[in-house]
Amino acid sequence: MIKVYISGKVSGLDHDTAFKSFEDAEKWIVSFGKIPINPMKFCPSEPNFDPSWTWEQYMDVCCRELLRCEEIFMLKDWGHSRGARVEHAMAKELGLSIYFQN
Repeated sequence: MIKVYISGKVSGLDHDTAFKSFEDAEKWIVSFGKIPINPMKFCPSEPNFDPSWTWEQYMDVCCRELLRCEEIFMLKDWGHSRGARVEHAMAKELGLSIYFQN
């Protein structure tokens, strides 16, 4: 099955707001019979947030997961996130299919 990485803004957002946005995208991806890869579920976040993690540590984990995917789904706020812009550039260089939220 096709794995789809979800990319969007997290930093600076309320955790619940960000989590819901990624969770909604996850449900949408499942509706197409694909496997969503949701970084909000594999990186430390509430309630298990680890404040000692750096941005680079988050990106290390996220980029490794992105490498295992065939597609990426960019949430509408992705352009306002340094990490999502990095993930978009990486996906483009890897030749992944890129989809954008309306």
